[in-house]
Amino acid sequence: MSAGPSVVRTEIKKPLTSDSGTKDNTKLTLPSCFRKNVNKKQENDLYEIDLHRDRANLTVQYTRIPKYNLSLYRSQKPLGSKIMKHRPKRTIRYFHPNLIEQTTDEIQYSSSVHDSETKSHIEKLNIKVREQPHSYELWKELIDYQQYIIDKKSLLFEKQLSIIDRAIELNPNRLMFKLLKLNIKTKCPFVEREQLMIEWNSFVTNDTLKSSDDKTINDTWFSYVQFLSNHIEIFSIEKLLLCFKNYFINYKYRLETRSEKEKKLIINHMIDMFHLLTCLLKESGYYERALGLYQTMIDINIDIQGQRNNNFQMKVQSYEDKWNSRKTRFGEPNYGSGDLPSTTTNDQIIVDNIEKELINLSSNENKLFDQQSSLLSWSKIEQGREQYFQTLMNNGIHLTSKIIGLMSDSSQIDDSTNVLFDRHIQPFIFELIDHRQFVQLIVHFLHFLNGLPLALSTTYSTSILNELLSSMKISLSSLNQEQLFIQTELTYLWNITNQKQQHSLKTEQVFSYDFINRVYQQIITLPSIKNHRIDFILLYWYYLASNLYELKQQNATHQYKIRLKTLQLTIKKYLSLDEYRTCLRLYTHYARLECEYLKRPNECKRLLELCFETIKTGDQSQSFENSYALCHWLVTYIFYEYECYSLFDRMFTNILNKTKVTIQSENNTNLLSIMEYIFYRLFQTNQLTDIMTLVQNCFRTEEIKSKWDQKSVNDWASYLRTNMTMCIYLFIISLCHLYITTSSFVIVSNFLIDTILPLFKKQQQGSAHLDLIIKFYLCLLWRELFNKQKLTYGDCTSYLKNIFDNLNCQCLLLLKFSSIYTIELPLYNKFVRDYEQQILSFKNNPTTQCRLISKTYALIHCLLRHLKIKQFTPTINNNDRPVSGYENRLHHMIKTIVDDYSNYFEFWSFFIHIERTQLKSIDSYSMTKSHYKSILYDSVQNCPWSKVLYMKVIENSIDENEWKLFSNVMMKSGIRMYFTIEELEVLKELVTIKNDT
Repeated sequence: MSAGPSVVRTEIKKPLTSDSGTKDNTKLTLPSCFRKNVNKKQENDLYEIDLHRDRANLTVQYTRIPKYNLSLYRSQKPLGSKIMKHRPKRTIRYFHPNLIEQTTDEIQYSSSVHDSETKSHIEKLNIKVREQPHSYELWKELIDYQQYIIDKKSLLFEKQLSIIDRAIELNPNRLMFKLLKLNIKTKCPFVEREQLMIEWNSFVTNDTLKSSDDKTINDTWFSYVQFLSNHIEIFSIEKLLLCFKNYFINYKYRLETRSEKEKKLIINHMIDMFHLLTCLLKESGYYERALGLYQTMIDINIDIQGQRNNNFQMKVQSYEDKWNSRKTRFGEPNYGSGDLPSTTTNDQIIVDNIEKELINLSSNENKLFDQQSSLLSWSKIEQGREQYFQTLMNNGIHLTSKIIGLMSDSSQIDDSTNVLFDRHIQPFIFELIDHRQFVQLIVHFLHFLNGLPLALSTTYSTSILNELLSSMKISLSSLNQEQLFIQTELTYLWNITNQKQQHSLKTEQVFSYDFINRVYQQIITLPSIKNHRIDFILLYWYYLASNLYELKQQNATHQYKIRLKTLQLTIKKYLSLDEYRTCLRLYTHYARLECEYLKRPNECKRLLELCFETIKTGDQSQSFENSYALCHWLVTYIFYEYECYSLFDRMFTNILNKTKVTIQSENNTNLLSIMEYIFYRLFQTNQLTDIMTLVQNCFRTEEIKSKWDQKSVNDWASYLRTNMTMCIYLFIISLCHLYITTSSFVIVSNFLIDTILPLFKKQQQGSAHLDLIIKFYLCLLWRELFNKQKLTYGDCTSYLKNIFDNLNCQCLLLLKFSSIYTIELPLYNKFVRDYEQQILSFKNNPTTQCRLISKTYALIHCLLRHLKIKQFTPTINNNDRPVSGYENRLHHMIKTIVDDYSNYFEFWSFFIHIERTQLKSIDSYSMTKSHYKSILYDSVQNCPWSKVLYMKVIENSIDENEWKLFSNVMMKSGIRMYFTIEELEVLKELVTIKNDT
C-alpha cells in the first residue's frame, strides 16, 4: 500500500491524486530500522489504528516506535520515509511546502481531467446537448461541470459564457437561459457593474413581462435582489427599496390574472421576498422599520377568512390611523386590548399548583431576582455601549462629531416615530388568502427575531426546528434553509475554537429576550393558529431552552438559574391547562428538552417513565393519532437510551479531548418489554416479522397486499403509506427490537443496507425520510466501535462505505459523521483519501445547494484534522504556537468557500475568526493588522448591507482618511449607525468631554 508523499521528500515527481495508479495490494517498503520488527503478515496492518484508542494521527502497534516527537530520536527516520540519510530536528509537516500547491482540491480535480472517466463524462454531456438542445438541465450541468475542469477563473467564466451563448442561440425565447447568462456575468469580475446594471433592468422590466413561466420569473426577481445587495459599487438602500416596490406592484397586478392555485404559489413567493426585505433592513440598521413591516402584516391579516377580501384597502387605511395614533402593535406590552378577538378561556386559566409554586418563592427572593436580573441586563448594555463609545473616542473624533451632526435632526434617530406608514410600510403590504400562509408569516417573523430554537449536536435535517416545521407543513425558502444549515454547523466550531472569548447570544442578538418571550405568548393566543398551537408552544419551549444553553456556554450562572426557573414555570403553565394535561406529545418533548438542551438525562428518564405509567393506566382507546403519539414517545425513549441526542458531542469529545469512554450498563430488558407492550397495543401481536413486513411493504412504490390490508381505507397499510413519518418510527422501533434480541450489529446492518435502502433508492426519494433511520444506525455503529469495542476501524469504514454506495441522495447526517470519523483514521488511509475527493466531486454535488453542503463539511473535516494534529505537534522555538502542518490546506478550504459563497455573512465572520485563532502560525498567512483589514474590506465589498462589518472596519481604522472613506461609503449606501435617543445623549456628552480635555 502506498504511504503517500513523504514528509521529508524534497523531489516531487508527480502530484498526489486519487487516481495516480497506485494499487491497494502494493507492498509497503519500510526503512531498514523497522524491518526487523515487522514480518510479512504484519505489514498490511502497520497503519491500522490500534484498539487502545491512541489519538495519534499515525499510530502503530509497537510502543518503541516514536509517533510525533522525533526530536528525541534523531537517529531514526520519519515514519514512512524512503530517504536513507539522517535529518536534523525539524517541524513535522503533513504537507511539505513543495507539495502545498499539488494537494489542494482544486488542482486535484484539474489534473483529473485527463482521467478516462472525466473525459467520458464530458463527451456524454456534449452528445446529450447536441441530441437535446432544448433541455435546460443538460446545458446547466455542462456549464457547472466546467468548474471541475478549468482552474483559472477568467478562463472558466469565458468558457461558461461561450456555452450559454450557444444555448441561447438554440433557445432564443427561453427566459431561463437568459437568466442563467446574467447570473454567470454577475459572478465575473471583469464585467462592468454599470453595464450589468443596465442589462438587469432591461431584463426585469421587459423580458419578464413577455413570459408566463412563473418559476423563472420568481428566480429572476430573487437573483436581481441578490445582484443589487451583494456589490458595493451599486448597492444602496434606496435602490433596494425601489426594487422591492416594483416587485410588489408587479406581483399584485399578476394576482388579478391568475387562478386560485396559482395565486397561492405567487403569495408564497411574496412572503419569502417580504422576509428577505425585512432581513436586509435589519442587517442595515433599520430595526424599527423592519419590525414595523412585520407588525403591520400580522395585524392586518390576523383575522384571515381563507379568501381574498375586497375591503383590504379600507383595512389598510384604517390601520394607518391606528399607526399614527400610536396604539400598541403586535409584540408590544398590553397588545390586543379591544383589538384582538377574545381567546379561549382555557388559555387564561392558571392552575392552582402554579400559583402555589409562585407563592412559595419568598418576596425577598423575588425582589432579589428582579434586582439582580435588571442589574445584570443594565450592566451588560452599559458595558457594550461603553466599549463602542470608547472606540469612537479613541479612533476618530472627527467622524464622531460628523455622526452627531447628522443626528442633530430627530428624523435620523432609530425610533418608531420616524417610520412613516405611507412611505415606509404601505408599499410593501399585501393580503394573505390562506391560514397556512399566515402561519408561514409567523414562522418567518420568529426567524427575523432570531427567535427560532437552535440545533444542537445534530444537523438541520434532524433538528427540532425542522421537525416542527414539517409538522406544520411549512417550508422556509432555500436561502433561509442554507443560512440555518450554516449557522448549525459553524456554531459548534465557534465554541471549540473560541473557548476563552465570549460571543454574543444568537437567541437575543438584536431583539431582547423579553421582547421575543412576549411575542411567543401573544402568538400562542392567536385564533388563526389554533390548529398549530401545540407546535408554537413547543417552539416557545425550545427557544427558551436554546437561550439557556447559550447562557451555560458563557458561564452566566446567576442569569441561567433565573431563566431556568422561567422555563420550568412556563412549561408547567401549559401542561396544567385542561386541554394539554394529558397531551403525550408535550410531555415527550419536555423529556427531550431536558436531555438535548438542558443536559439532564436523569430528569429526562424520569419524565419518560412517568409517561409510560400514564400510558398503561390511561385511556386505552385506539386511533391513528394516539398511535402516532405512542410511537413518537417510544422513539424518543430509544434515542435517549442510545444517546442519539448527543451523538456528535460525544464524537467531538472522544476524538479531540481524548476522554476515556465509560461503558454504561444497558437496561435492554426493560426497553424490550416496553416495545413488546406497544406492539401488542397497536397490532395485537408481538410478532416482529409481521410488523417489519408491513413496514417494508409500505416503503415500496407499488402496493403489495398483506394481512394488514382490509377493505376499509382506514387500515394500517393505507395509513402508513400516506404517513411516512409514522412508518419511519415503526421501522426504528423494529430495528431496535432486532438489535436487542439478536445482539448482533451485523444483522441490523445487513437488513438496513440490503433491504431498506434499495427501496428508497428505487423510489428516488430524498433523505428527509431517511435521516432518523440513519441517525439511529450511526449511533449503534459508534457504540459498537467505542463503547463496546466490538468493531475495528476497518469494519466501521466498511459499513460506512456500503451506506455511501447504496444511497442515491445527499444525507447530511452521514456526511457530518464521516467528516468527524475520518479524523480517527491515518491521514493517508485509502478511505480518507477517497472521502476527501468524493465529497467535492461533481457526481455527488449536482446542485448549488449540494455543493454548499459538501464544502461546509469538507471545511469541518479540515479544521478538526488541524485541531487534532496540533495536540501532538511540538511548538516552534519555544513559542506557545503549535502547528499542525495542515494550516495551508485549511486556509485554502475556507478561502475557496468564501470566494464561492461571498454573499454569506456567516462565512466571512468565520473566516476572520479562523485566520486570527488557528492560522497565525503561518508566516505567509499571519494575521497582521493590514491582513485583517484586507479581509474586512473584502467582506464589506461582498456584503455591503451588513452594519456589523462596517462597525468592525471602523473599529480597526487607524487614521482619519479611513474614517472618511467608510463614512462616505456608508452614506452613499444608506447604512446608518442609528442610536436611540438615550444613546445619542450619552454620545454627545462623551464628545463634549473629549473636546474639553
